[in-house]
Amino acid sequence: MRFWGRIFAAKAREQPAPVTTPAAVIPHRAYLHRPPTFTVGVATHPGLQRERNEDSFAIFQSTVPRQGDHISLGLFIVADGMGGHEGGKVASELAVREAAAIILNKFFVPTLGERGQAPVNEILGQAVMAANAAVWSRVQGKTMGTTLTAALLLGRGIYIAHIGDSRAYLIGKAGMVQLTSDHSVVERLLSVGQLTKDEARKHPQRSVLYRAVGQAEAIQPDIYREELSKEERLLLCTDGLWEMLPDEEVARLVNAFPDPQEACDELMVAANSAGGEDNITAILVRLDD
Repeated sequence: MRFWGRIFAAKAREQPAPVTTPAAVIPHRAYLHRPPTFTVGVATHPGLQRERNEDSFAIFQSTVPRQGDHISLGLFIVADGMGGHEGGKVASELAVREAAAIILNKFFVPTLGERGQAPVNEILGQAVMAANAAVWSRVQGKTMGTTLTAALLLGRGIYIAHIGDSRAYLIGKAGMVQLTSDHSVVERLLSVGQLTKDEARKHPQRSVLYRAVGQAEAIQPDIYREELSKEERLLLCTDGLWEMLPDEEVARLVNAFPDPQEACDELMVAANSAGGEDNITAILVRLDD
């Protein structure tokens, strides 16, 4: 007791005051570096005329050190399943999981090591082919398949693998640009001048695809390369959105709501207000410096 009493009775040694420097003197922005990051919104809805939602999506984001700097990575995937008795949901979920697994294992994970990855285009192609093989093995005479649109973002760079009629857009103050082409009969007729855009929107075969995941044993996806500026948004969506709303309305809503999540929520409301004829899914990505 005497020992502890002496310790606690002793006068505490004075601690030196912390060294302070006027805030104005500290060059706090001289060393500040922020790699581009992404703010993401996502929303999905079965629509007003379907009992089940057969759309699927996936979102992955990371920032990793690389070659003396940091790089922000983003993977965004949407898929619109087709087939009765929940076959469409099975197809879209399976395709999204398989594609994501390939891209994560062959691109995201290698960024943590010293060795480089295979070319991005090659990895994306492998991802879609793996998704197709997985769905094809489950078809076995059943009517099922899915669209698949995957966007891999490396900082400002956008790499897109696409098959089917889900879409990728760039949206800015000047409007929106469709980055992908639909693999549909109607789109083919439109491209050769046999239909107008208004006719294509109302055509009874507008949902008939000539290329989709699970439709054949081997498929070839389209690969695209674009750049994303901080004034633009990247939109991935299923046809339940773009068939219900004209481009001008989609662009207006995205520009009216700077927060991607608010914009996605408003897109769901608008698509359902226009009829909600199909499942609706949207992923909206904003680049933040």
